[in-house]
Amino acid sequence: MRHKVWKLFYDYEMEEKWLNEMSAKGLHMIYYSWAQYIFEEDSHKQYQYRIELLKERISNPESLVYLDFLKENDIEQVASYMRWVYLRKDVANGDFDLYTDKASKIIHYSRIYNVWNMLTVVEGIAGIINVGFGITNLFLDEKMGNFSYGNISIGISCLVMSVLFWRLGRPLKRKISKLKREQIITE
Repeated sequence: MRHKVWKLFYDYEMEEKWLNEMSAKGLHMIYYSWAQYIFEEDSHKQYQYRIELLKERISNPESLVYLDFLKENDIEQVASYMRWVYLRKDVANGDFDLYTDKASKIIHYSRIYNVWNMLTVVEGIAGIINVGFGITNLFLDEKMGNFSYGNISIGISCLVMSVLFWRLGRPLKRKISKLKREQIITE
């Protein structure tokens, strides 16, 4: 039997934990599309899920070689969304950790952190432009159109989103810094 669940995550580690809890209950993800999960019921199996942000798009030859390597090691690609891949491995086939050393964890966290940073900058720039355009147009007695308050509202919304994205990236920045300190100590 199949189950559809709508759920939105901003932290991939929380999403991984949830997928693994669902698998322990006998519900195994077979499909993902933006905030929509489809699970198949099978109480006889249990998988461990991992989510990874690839360096390149999934269609890139480098990504395809990497995914083939994972497949050869009994790791199944269940779904993908943009550069994100959802992977699973049967618990009976052993532990499933993609990043076992600090250097690879730093690279992975940095990739995700860079996405949050890009979104922060893009939203911030859009917000500043919209607020600036709206205020300038008000001082010009709306000679450039009558959407000044709309521009200001959109701009403020973009600035709020920019701050939100910045805050979502902060925990990753702390993890990266901690791993770098630990890496220096252990070297």
